[in-house]
Amino acid sequence: RRGSGAGQVPPGGRRHEELWLTGWVNNYMRHVVASFLIAYLHLPWQEGYLWFQDTLLDADVAIDAMMWQNGGMCGLDHWNFVMHPVDAALTCDPGGSYVRKWCPELAALPDDIIHKTL
Repeated sequence: RRGSGAGQVPPGGRRHEELWLTGWVNNYMRHVVASFLIAYLHLPWQEGYLWFQDTLLDADVAIDAMMWQNGGMCGLDHWNFVMHPVDAALTCDPGGSYVRKWCPELAALPDDIIHKTL
């Protein structure tokens, strides 16, 4: 198994507890994680693909390979955008409940700064 991603930034990681502990994350979060790993950490798409293959309960070799290639800007239908981790957090988790659940060390932070740690 791959490492838990310690040292990354929520919600794209820091330790992406939801994926690591449950084996699943929703589609939007999969895009956020992919964009974060590729665009901000400059990891090759293959690293994210292998991590998802190791951790996702619903891993699908063909679909996952295609989507990670698209995220890495080398697929047939590559993405023409990059998701900023803070903007994504504010979009999908404006009150910070997701961050508080999966990054309990940040749970005590007030709503107005919960995502500024990203």
